[in-house]
Amino acid sequence: MQKEADAFLTQSLELARRATDKPLLVRMDAGNDALVNLNVCLEQNVDFIVKRNLRRESPEEWLLIAQARRHVLRGARG
Repeated sequence: MQKEADAFLTQSLELARRATDKPLLVRMDAGNDALVNLNVCLEQNVDFIVKRNLRRESPEEWLLIAQARRHVLRGARG
């Protein structure tokens, strides 16, 4: 369970933007891969990488998902 991770992420991004005007990249591990955190990244217009622990899913299955949705994420960035 991620206790207030989305609020922490939002605050961290706000502070990072004070430090630089360069594009930001967020890297999260599988413990923070909740949809609410991904939505924060999309709303804050930052790039992100999420490490997944594939237990029941196959890498091929995730590749198909990524290929099918890459245009959605790219479209969100403009």
